[in-house]
Amino acid sequence: MWKPIYGERAEVDESLEEATICVENDFGRIMEIRLRAYSEGTAFQYFIPEQDKLKDFTITQEDTGFTFLKGSMSWEEHGVEGDFCVDHHFQYVLFNGGWYGSLDSANKAIDPKRLGDSRH
Repeated sequence: MWKPIYGERAEVDESLEEATICVENDFGRIMEIRLRAYSEGTAFQYFIPEQDKLKDFTITQEDTGFTFLKGSMSWEEHGVEGDFCVDHHFQYVLFNGGWYGSLDSANKAIDPKRLGDSRH
C-alpha cells in the first residue's frame, strides 16, 4: 500500500503477481521481459542486464505494438489531470464490448498519479 497526497483514493493497493521471461539472441545477448499483473491492470518492461557480450549500445528503435478487437476506438489525452509534464500522454481505448483501458509509456516522464509516492 502507498498513500498518494491527492487523488481518488486514500490508499493504493499494489498487490501484484510478477514473472520474468529471459530471451537470448544468436549472439548470446540477453534481454528480460518483466511482466506484472495488478488487480486493476498489467505492465511490462524490457530490461537489458549488464553482460560481457554487450558493453555499450544505443536503442535506436522500439517496435512494441498492440492489436485491439475490431470496433474498438482509441484516442490520445495530453496533460491528464493538469499540465504535469511536457512529454507525457496517455492513450485511451474504448474496447469493443464497452470497457475502457489506457496505455502509457513508463520512464519517459513523471506519472502525475505517483507524485505522492515517497518510495521513488
